[in-house]
Amino acid sequence: MRHDDRHAGEVGGGDGRERGDFYKNMFAKCPAGRPGTADEVANVAELLMSERGAFITGADILVDGGATASYFYGPLRPQD
Repeated sequence: MRHDDRHAGEVGGGDGRERGDFYKNMFAKCPAGRPGTADEVANVAELLMSERGAFITGADILVDGGATASYFYGPLRPQD
């Protein structure tokens, strides 16, 4: 029996400006620089359920464009 979790970050259109300064700043600091898409989260779920992911077990996979890591380590996105 396998059990894996995927944890999606912000998913949706736009760059966060319509959601306020918190989200605008979050996306500016994370490596992806944008919210994810539903397809990107679904791709991870598909991998975990497929034969290609058969050896992945007990994993927590963050699908957040690096936002969680940027909270702990500071801005990870190259500065222009």
